[in-house]
Amino acid sequence: MGAYQDIHEPIAVEAVFRSGRIQPNKFWWSGREHKVEQVTYRWQDRRGQARLRFFSVVNGTDVYEICFDSSNCQWILCRVCLEG
Repeated sequence: MGAYQDIHEPIAVEAVFRSGRIQPNKFWWSGREHKVEQVTYRWQDRRGQARLRFFSVVNGTDVYEICFDSSNCQWILCRVCLEG
């Protein structure tokens, strides 16, 4: 099993926002498109007035932790665990 690596880089994400719920479909990091095959976990946190929505997503055997910051409508790639 691979170890998580902290990244904390802005990324572009294609997501659906419906009824207060966010469903990320794919994101772009390091010049590559990564399809979200499954969202395995969701959680929320606050940083001041910012509401942070975190998602653990799977692409093949790789796991990514991405975050949507509602204060500036930005996505961040927080951590990765690359198996391949």
